[in-house]
Amino acid sequence: MTIAQLEYLIAVANYGSFSTAAEKCFVTQPSLSIQIKNLEDELGVILLDRSRKPVVPTETGSLIIEQAQETIYSFAKIKDCVNSIRGTIAGELRVAFIPTVAPYWVHRLVPTILKKYPLVRLHINEMITPNIIEALHKDQIDIGILAEGFVPSDIQEEQIAKDSFFAFISPQHPLYEKEEIELSDLESHKIILLTEGHCFRNQVMSLCSRSKTDNQPLTIECGSIETLIRITLSTKGITIIPQMALPYIGEKLQTCIRPVKSQEAHRIITLAKGKHSVKNGLIHALKTELIEIATTPP
Repeated sequence: MTIAQLEYLIAVANYGSFSTAAEKCFVTQPSLSIQIKNLEDELGVILLDRSRKPVVPTETGSLIIEQAQETIYSFAKIKDCVNSIRGTIAGELRVAFIPTVAPYWVHRLVPTILKKYPLVRLHINEMITPNIIEALHKDQIDIGILAEGFVPSDIQEEQIAKDSFFAFISPQHPLYEKEEIELSDLESHKIILLTEGHCFRNQVMSLCSRSKTDNQPLTIECGSIETLIRITLSTKGITIIPQMALPYIGEKLQTCIRPVKSQEAHRIITLAKGKHSVKNGLIHALKTELIEIATTPP
């Protein structure tokens, strides 16, 4: 039994496919298949149900995979400890950002990491919250940058920043003349929202006391803050945007921004990692840079 065999087994379980697992593990499919078959022969059990598509672990396989994850975690921890002793920040770090954070932080983070930590290989993805949680569970990413309150208990969260909510109002909207927006204003007007899957959408709906089944005449939903703003202007509407987006809104549109008068009108941005997370030095370095970005104007 080898670490490589255990890694191949977990990869097939995560991706549900021998070919995809081989691609992710940078080996040929025949080589990966042979190694898993050798592991099954050694243990004397069938670990994967190959008759199903996608491929799934057998009952025994699920138990073995759980132990394999612990073994690989312990193995990786050795290298992490050595790097910590040496004070070396090096290795691969896979990071996923939610779409309502990525446009405002990623372009500032990447040059800093490349300059300060030349031995780090940074892989960045943009994912909605449910996909980040799934990727953390499957060890497809090392950390996720998302909003607090949406991850299960087996994922650890560390606070990075508080991000207040602001109203963005079309000049033709009845609330445009107000200097501050009350929660009662938001509850009595139709809010243009992000699409399902965005945690920011859920936070806005919660703030405005709206259920997912709220029957609004205007049903436009979109996938980015920038699109929200354009639709709000074109429909003479109102939407909610995060504070981190404000510096990226053109000078002419700054007059459309209003603070929301409520202690609840904010989100907490967190760094989330799975229970088998290692790479502590890398993660600490990334967290430090993100906190600096969050507290320093662009």
